[in-house]
Amino acid sequence: MPETKVDFVSILAQSNLLNSIPCAIFLKDTESRFIGCNKFLANLVEYSDVEEIKGKTDEEMPWGDETAHYRASDLTVMKNERMINETETVRLHNKKITVHTTKAPLYFQNKMIGIIGCFTDITQIKRDEEALKKTREKADAMNAAALQVAHDIRSPLAAIMMLTQACAEIPEAQRICLREAVDRIHDIADQLLTKHRKDEVLTDSETLLPVMISTTLLSIIASKRVEYQHSKIKILFEASAESYFAFIHANITELKRMVSNLMNNSKEALRDECGEIRVTLNTNKQHLIIQIIDTGRGMSEEKIQQILNEDTITTEKENGFGLGLTHAKKMLKNFNAALNIYSSPAIGTTMELMFNLAPAPTWMANTIEVNSDDCVVVLDDDQSIHGAWDEIFSESLKENTFLKLKHFAHANECIDYINSYVNPEKLLLLTDYELIGQTMDGLNVIEETQTQRAILVTSHYENRDVLKRVVLLKTKILPKMLASHAKLIVTKKEEPDLIQVDLVLLDDDTLFPSILASTMKSRGKTIKHYTTPQALLEEISRYAKNTKICTDFDLKASMTGPEVAKILHEQGFTNLYLATGYDFKQEEMPDYLQVLGNKVDILAL
Repeated sequence: MPETKVDFVSILAQSNLLNSIPCAIFLKDTESRFIGCNKFLANLVEYSDVEEIKGKTDEEMPWGDETAHYRASDLTVMKNERMINETETVRLHNKKITVHTTKAPLYFQNKMIGIIGCFTDITQIKRDEEALKKTREKADAMNAAALQVAHDIRSPLAAIMMLTQACAEIPEAQRICLREAVDRIHDIADQLLTKHRKDEVLTDSETLLPVMISTTLLSIIASKRVEYQHSKIKILFEASAESYFAFIHANITELKRMVSNLMNNSKEALRDECGEIRVTLNTNKQHLIIQIIDTGRGMSEEKIQQILNEDTITTEKENGFGLGLTHAKKMLKNFNAALNIYSSPAIGTTMELMFNLAPAPTWMANTIEVNSDDCVVVLDDDQSIHGAWDEIFSESLKENTFLKLKHFAHANECIDYINSYVNPEKLLLLTDYELIGQTMDGLNVIEETQTQRAILVTSHYENRDVLKRVVLLKTKILPKMLASHAKLIVTKKEEPDLIQVDLVLLDDDTLFPSILASTMKSRGKTIKHYTTPQALLEEISRYAKNTKICTDFDLKASMTGPEVAKILHEQGFTNLYLATGYDFKQEEMPDYLQVLGNKVDILAL
């Protein structure tokens, strides 16, 4: 039997089949001694003949420090009689290589006589994988940085857009320069988001869906400004107030492709890439109208009729526009829309697209509606946005003394304020969605506070997950780029007659206040006494902001006097006092709360 075994192994080891395979193949007996190999392995370890390897163990081969591991894996194969695959490090003389090794039991006449194995050098593959991993990590880091830059650009940009809209006194020439600067910054942000945002934009379907056309056009124009930046082409956008929040039914991908192609046609028509392309947006009772107007060479009446009447359009232009117009006609037919063309060689060409208006989705907010006694809470992590909202609300705040605007940059502080507000039905929350560096987003804040009146002011209005959450929370979205175009409506409420008193006293005791009231009456002054914080807060809107209000410290209630004073201070009251039997120093209290020496000092107020 041993001779038969050797003869079998010798035949296998010396066969041309093994020698023709371009990887190292070896055979070992049950003691892990080499009993054969192919010429590839012999050459790899610098032996002139395979016979020199027979009888050697791994310790006698140039493998280095891994021989114990090799022996262990051999035993595992023979013990379990199962094939194994593993990645190993092999030392060959003065260098290390990474190999993929396969070992399997070797049988002869149904008896296991050792193992057969092979290994392949995958060093370069591993290096390539590591290089690819580092490249991906670098790309991910660059992607994250690009999105961060885009976020940082868009917030102050939205603020500038709001301020530009509000500052009508700026001369028109300066407004145009400012608007062009804003447009350029907007282009940079849009390009960054287009190139680096992977999963944010809604996926398209064959079904026609509601599309907000103004934001779609602004996005296309932003891309075109970057695309044409080295030419002398000027791209303008004009829209009526009503059209900013208008919707049509379309496939957004095909719509963008169509408008892009038509703008490219306008570019082709401009002589020496010099001139103007103007995109306008208007509505009438039933239709939304897009016009793409260029100052190019124009078209003949014959060409216009060919475009309007023929399915396939040909062109004599060097770069051509036939396919773009053919696609546009097909898409307009799918969208149940119409195409009109007006052209003159001396003036240029107007491509007019007329769509049927579609109802706005329930989640869209095109107005900001507040009552004259509301508190508007703004949550945004960019300080410039707060300044813009201040400007937007400035006139309304002057005209409505009970209307308040409260600003927060951090979600947790905003939540605390909303949860502690005495009249939550009078709150309107305007919150950004993405709060950089915070554990919560704007929708988390709406959900946690259960705010009934909230608007998400964000650039994420095309994010499907955001839209689903907005619908579930029964709130609304205002696209950040259109915030300056939303109509602010302040509903006047009949303000109650103010209570005229010389002093408001909050004290759970009844004896001292009655004596104080009698004493002050003898001096021609009046006092209004409340025994609980709740009673005072329910009527506080009926007092002028400069009313003198004095509170005891311990009110035998869920709030102390200083805690009530903090609420009153946040509502705009300016004359707040603390009179108590406790020995408090002024430096122990906030600046807005003046500490009296004792309760008798109230008489001096």
